[in-house]
Amino acid sequence: MFAVTASAAVAHADAPGASSPPQPPGLTPAEPAATHQSYGLQILAVDALSLGVLFGGGGGAVTDLGALGFAFGGAAIHLGHNRDAQALGSVLLHVGLPVVGGYLGYRMNYPNDDDEGPFISTFVGIAIGVVAATTIDATVLAHDEEPQPLRWSPTLSRTPRGTTTFGLARSF
Repeated sequence: MFAVTASAAVAHADAPGASSPPQPPGLTPAEPAATHQSYGLQILAVDALSLGVLFGGGGGAVTDLGALGFAFGGAAIHLGHNRDAQALGSVLLHVGLPVVGGYLGYRMNYPNDDDEGPFISTFVGIAIGVVAATTIDATVLAHDEEPQPLRWSPTLSRTPRGTTTFGLARSF
């Protein structure tokens, strides 16, 4: 019975227009490497909530809580995903970019005699820094990436001329 089944499979594979026979188990090519998943929406949610508390808190301890949430909330999300370097980068972005933006905004209007000019330009610089920090954190840093191991797998296939080929394939 085995010989009849095997010969039927070979005869079917040689028929014109027939697809190649399925490859035996264990000889199929390696699965594609896993892709990365973004958790940027979590960063955006924490930053939006923190900014809402910061500007809507009415002052005092609630406002301080909003500022701390903005500075360290993204880092907490990164740490929850076991991404220590990204957590440090998040803190540096969330603290550094608003400070640099505020300083540049202030310096743009510094020699002006207008009392409100430096205040407005400083606030605009801080706002640009906040938006930039959140955007960079959520789009660049917030990705779970699994290391992609090198994989070797044997291959076995049949050519259009009817010959059988074998070899090794590597995915990286």
